[in-house]
Amino acid sequence: MLTGIAALSIYLEQTYPWASKVTGAIIGLVIAMALANFKIIPTDAPTYDMVWDYVVPLALPMLLFNANIKKIWKESGRMVVIFSERTLTIL
Repeated sequence: MLTGIAALSIYLEQTYPWASKVTGAIIGLVIAMALANFKIIPTDAPTYDMVWDYVVPLALPMLLFNANIKKIWKESGRMVVIFSERTLTIL
């Protein structure tokens, strides 16, 4: 079900202009929330734990490999450092 929801949201995002404005991630979340509220998919499952334990930590570095660090630094400037320091002091 989760793979189907992801595929549907990607298809909608690439096919319809309204869906590209909302993004596929939001569409997928809304569909999953609706199906969970109607008790079509479970709200707690071992698959969800696997996704959060393995897939998300692997996906974050893969996204960062595609990031243009020079452009991010140029556009954000010192704000990145300020927020990083603030986050470290909170932790």
